[in-house]
Order: sequence, then C-alpha cells, then structure tokens
Amino acid sequence: MKRSRGSRTILTIIVTVLVIACIAVILGVAIMFSGAISVAATTPDWPVVAWVLNTTMENSVKMHARDVIVPADYNNLDVQAGQDHYSRMCVPCHGAPGMEPEWLGQGLQPYPPDLTSTADDWTPAEVFWIISNGIKMTGMPAAGPSHSENEVWNLAAFVKSLPEVTPEQYKAHGQPAGGDDAEQNHPSGELSR
Repeated sequence: MKRSRGSRTILTIIVTVLVIACIAVILGVAIMFSGAISVAATTPDWPVVAWVLNTTMENSVKMHARDVIVPADYNNLDVQAGQDHYSRMCVPCHGAPGMEPEWLGQGLQPYPPDLTSTADDWTPAEVFWIISNGIKMTGMPAAGPSHSENEVWNLAAFVKSLPEVTPEQYKAHGQPAGGDDAEQNHPSGELSR
C-alpha cells in the first residue's frame, strides 16, 4: 500500500516538530541542571525574559482583578490608616515621596516599582489584588492572609493617591495615627478622601 505524497509530507512535518521539541526539552533540562544561568539578584534578567515575565504579570493581574469589587465607599476610605500601613510595610522596598527604598528594596530583582510614578498604571481593583495576593518571584508578599479586607483597601487607596502626595505631605502625615479623629489627622484634607 503506497502512501500519498501529501500524507508523507504531513508525517515528515510531525516527526520534525517532535524531534525539535525533544531537543528543546533536553537542552532546557541540561541548562537547568548545569547551573549556567545566574539566579543572583544582582544580575538583571535578559531583556526578553524581563519582557515575558512583566507582560505575564500584568496580564495575570488584570485578569484576576476583574472579579474584585471596589467598595461603594472607596472615596471615603481611611487613607491615613493606609499610609500608616504603607510606612511600616512598603517603604523599605518601594520608598515613599522624597524617600528612596532601603537596602532591602535596592537589592531585589526585579527592582520594586516607584509607586509615586506607577500607581496610576493600575486600577484600584488591580492595586487591591496585588497587595492582597502578592507577586511570585518578585519579593512582593501577600498581605491578604494577615490583614483584613478593609486594611488592604485602605492601603490600596493610599497607594493610588501616591502620585499626588508631595514629600512634605507624606512627612507631615507620616506618623501612625493615634486616637485623633480624621479632621485632626488631616487639617488641610491633603490625604483624606
């Protein structure tokens, strides 16, 4: 029984694709076990690797954050409480208005974003999702397991306000709020919503 020329061509293509896939898997495993690729945080990712990882992260956040419902009172959240959390938990890596990240943030790869300039790139739901869930292999921890939903929303609201916060405003309101009411904490309303 003779095979047609078309079926031989298809068989040749399938065998070729399988051979190339097997070679790629063997090469990938060999590279993985060789230790040839540096995992040092001082070594930046190759541009194509950085692009793939960043694009994957952005699209994943956007997809998963679609199910997040922004609270109806979002504009009335306690931004000062969010700043208190930010000052304790986020400044070491992300810095703050007028403040560079500490040694911890400077040693991370990928480098943590400056939220005073990148917070506008994300929706409130996306910022909430990132803070709640963290980002794998970036050093960004998940606050959701250890903080209430309300605390995370307050923090997200503060992060979203960062592009408008001046260094002077941040420093003036930088101390954790005591028992004072919102009016005393925000005499000029600069950080309140």
